Amino acid sequence: MSAFPAPDFYLDAARSFNSELSDEDIEAYEILSGRFGRVVDILFNKVFTSIAHFEFEETSSLPDTLNFMDKKGIVHSMEIVREIKELRNQIVHEYIRMRIER
Repeated sequence: MSAFPAPDFYLDAARSFNSELSDEDIEAYEILSGRFGRVVDILFNKVFTSIAHFEFEETSSLPDTLNFMDKKGIVHSMEIVREIKELRNQIVHEYIRMRIER
């Protein structure tokens, strides 16, 4: 069982409130979602990759890096890691779609 509601839950909620949101609210959502996406990218693609590179002394794939983080206990659950990546991808793609529709 997932620790978080499915990513679609958050996006459906955002869509349902979209027509009721002020321009300031939309801007705040855009800022928050952008920051979330960047934090996930930095954590997975820079921090975890750097730790794995230090340990392995070679570059490994992101899935190998995340498995290593799981084995070392750096990440609590691969399920949560997967959900975070899925949520990040859905937020980024939904944001692109929303910007196109505006």
